[in-house]
Amino acid sequence: MRCPRCAFKGKPFQGRCAVCGYQLQEEDTQNSTSFTHINQQPFPYTDQPAPFMEQSPRLEQTPVTNWHTAMQTLGPGKLLRSGRYSIIASVALPQQNQGAAWNARDLHMSNRLVLLREIRIPAELASTALKREQMVTMLAQRLNRLGEHPGLPNIVDLFKEKDAYFLVFLLPQGRSLAQILKERRGGLPEHTVAEYGWQLCDILSLLAEQQPPLVHGAISPETILISENGKQAALLHLPVLPPKEIPGGASTPSSYRAPEQVHGTLTPSSDLYALAATLYHAATGSDPQVRPPAFYPPARRINPEVSVALERILARQLRLSATQRYGSAYEMQQDLAALIESYPTQASKSIVRTRALAIPAQVQQDEKSLMLPHRAWRRLLSLFMGVLMLLA
Repeated sequence: MRCPRCAFKGKPFQGRCAVCGYQLQEEDTQNSTSFTHINQQPFPYTDQPAPFMEQSPRLEQTPVTNWHTAMQTLGPGKLLRSGRYSIIASVALPQQNQGAAWNARDLHMSNRLVLLREIRIPAELASTALKREQMVTMLAQRLNRLGEHPGLPNIVDLFKEKDAYFLVFLLPQGRSLAQILKERRGGLPEHTVAEYGWQLCDILSLLAEQQPPLVHGAISPETILISENGKQAALLHLPVLPPKEIPGGASTPSSYRAPEQVHGTLTPSSDLYALAATLYHAATGSDPQVRPPAFYPPARRINPEVSVALERILARQLRLSATQRYGSAYEMQQDLAALIESYPTQASKSIVRTRALAIPAQVQQDEKSLMLPHRAWRRLLSLFMGVLMLLA
């Protein structure tokens, strides 16, 4: 059914809209017979700004005079969205200027774990309340589309409380790559590293395809989550707004950041460098934070079990000059795919194909140019054979 308040089209939960909590009336359910499971459409995004539920009058029965001051006091047990979300603990986001975040429980949905993220729209981007609301909705729409990828978080709610906007993400289950590497010595099996690299390159390709391109800016073992079955790598903490890198800042360990990022420049190539640094750590077991920044000895010198092919892939992407690295995540992904296919056992090829790779326009044009002479030759051959048959 469709909620008359927020236009969400989905199955109600305990007689209420699963998104905005609106108490559905009997006539609401009788006027609609179309049902969609909530997991298939987590938030009712449209081309127009979505209406928000009315502002909650209080936080945990505490009068609020200054909202930003109140948010600083949010701690375990505090409630948001009329008692729906119960705060567990604050979360330190790796990027700068991204607002605050908290882990919480969704008390209306079987106590599932979620991540609440505050959205702060700078005045220079949106000077009025209406513009801020429109911008928040557009950001939510963008992140919701990205959340369809299995390696990116799903949005399940968007709401306004007092003067602040919040996005609610499902908290994926698993362990960070940093936790896994701390428990192991000598690095992970190479085929596992290559598969995670393939999946994460797929995510970076998707982010680079956005208009404008979306840069994460803080990729490291801490921001990569591995599923409980060990087969899927996910990227945590996508920035809500474009991250700003302050020269000399320490939002991300410098050993994972590209040289140009340390000096304040953030590009998709910077993200790919950070991914290569992370894969290097995973393949060799050598933490780059114990070495000088941007110093990566040949991987086989540290771990002789690393193949020559993987060593070359990592060495290329870890060059100091961005012009000497891979031109895109797609290119690096193709080399990793070829490496995975070269492994002798099928057991190592458990790669999760997340989406069909988009072929760049230039590659498509090159393929067409190669096919034209071939097609012309086939037409000429067919004509020649027809003439021979007539003569016979």
